[in-house]
Amino acid sequence: MRSNTDVQERKPSIEISIRDDDDDWLFIVNDEGVGIDIMDTKTIFKPFTRLNSRPDSTGSGMSLATVRRILEAHGGSISADTSTRTGAEFVIRLPRVD
Repeated sequence: MRSNTDVQERKPSIEISIRDDDDDWLFIVNDEGVGIDIMDTKTIFKPFTRLNSRPDSTGSGMSLATVRRILEAHGGSISADTSTRTGAEFVIRLPRVD
């Protein structure tokens, strides 16, 4: 994980890639932020979960929970990978429709 100082010195970057994985489409979203602690990957998709507890931080903690619920309604899933060198990686899996 990198410090906030390291992240603030560079412009934010988000990379999105799409892969064909047999019966599914994979959408991989990488950012170069401070990352997600491995212990938080189990809770970030639960409603009202916020990793940043600063008073000036905005958000209700519903975004990732909502994304997960929508994807599951369509037979898909979302997961977070913390093994990337910097930032976070989210993998969205949706079934192919012919």
